[in-house]
Amino acid sequence: MTFPTSITLTQDQRQSPNPAIPTKHVQFRLTYDPQSKQLLGAQVLADGNIDELINLSALALQAQQTLADLAVADFYMSPSKNDLPHLINAAAMTAYRQEK
Repeated sequence: MTFPTSITLTQDQRQSPNPAIPTKHVQFRLTYDPQSKQLLGAQVLADGNIDELINLSALALQAQQTLADLAVADFYMSPSKNDLPHLINAAAMTAYRQEK
């Protein structure tokens, strides 16, 4: 029996292309099985809009995706608001490297 493992990333995300509008702090945690690398859960803590992260995480859980799936998933990109890589991609890549 293996115990779930988690990885947490923190990022400041732009909420608008206007540089005068401050960024919002986002903390994202992926919980996964270290053997199969399958996603088991996700948590988001933010002082901004988190709908996108919640929806994408729910879809990934429903599809039983792995860290490798999430690391290469093609999430939409809005250069004025999102950093590359997407926060979910970055968390999955970090966790995948940690397990190698």
